[in-house]
Amino acid sequence: MSAFLPALGWIALALACVLALALAFALGVRAGLTGARKLLRKGYYALREDVAAIEIHPRTAGALSFLALGDVGTGDADQRAVAATARALVAQRRCDFIVLLGDNFYEDGVTTVQDPKFQSHFESLYGDLGIPVLPVLGNHDVKRDALAQVLYTLRSQAWRMPNVRYGFQAGPARFFALNTNLNLLEWWDLRRRLLPSRLPWTIVIGHHSLYGSGTQGDADPVGRWYWGRYLAPQVDVYLAAHNHQLEHLQVPGLPTDYVISGAGGSHYREQTARGERFKPTAAHSRFVHRDTGLVWFGVTEGELTCEFLDGAGRALYRFSKRK
Repeated sequence: MSAFLPALGWIALALACVLALALAFALGVRAGLTGARKLLRKGYYALREDVAAIEIHPRTAGALSFLALGDVGTGDADQRAVAATARALVAQRRCDFIVLLGDNFYEDGVTTVQDPKFQSHFESLYGDLGIPVLPVLGNHDVKRDALAQVLYTLRSQAWRMPNVRYGFQAGPARFFALNTNLNLLEWWDLRRRLLPSRLPWTIVIGHHSLYGSGTQGDADPVGRWYWGRYLAPQVDVYLAAHNHQLEHLQVPGLPTDYVISGAGGSHYREQTARGERFKPTAAHSRFVHRDTGLVWFGVTEGELTCEFLDGAGRALYRFSKRK
């Protein structure tokens, strides 16, 4: 009996250790899953599969027409005015889709798929146009639940954000929609996906501008170097927002045209009136407009045309590039 009791003690100790390890593992897994969910909701992880397919049906064979609006999510009179202009342009120019370039909901994004901002800031303005609206995430969109913006795709007839990053083809162009909150991680992933294509045009969509002369200025030098070294040779247009203006920029020696359409609600009207200074850019700014507006694209196999319009739909500037 005396030898048996110590053996029982060792068995009990071993069981206690196993239970403690199992509990620690369970708590660790739970903490890890909680952390992963938080990162997912912040848009830092892409879903393994898109929640829906992007289907664009161009109204004109061999061509494509679309609008680009960014920083729209103010919910104020300026957003409504630009949205009304977008509605008119969709009808006049037979647009095939709209791109929303991030900061879709100020100031802190949305909380759930039931958030009333989906109705007030999106559905009531763009939801009944009869064409897909393709958003990306801005820095304000990831402050709460970025995943809700992805999942809202399953509840809306118009809103199409199938993942935090996604790609699609339409007419003679391929598109890469990015979560530029991830900065260099997103550039690295884009480099991996930028394979040769039979389509003549490649357009990249993101929220953060690589170059811009507004208050946000240019992206960091490392990001700009990586882009110029590895991505720019394969990209015809980089379309972004973040700077609250319309702008067309070029970098000598690089084929990419940089288009900023960040004035779909936000703008620099007051800053301009006060004579505030804006940041310099390392690129060459061909055109800038610091009030509300939007950008229209017309794309055929041989030519891409980009037209900048103010918030009332008046033409301001255009450029074209040929293949």
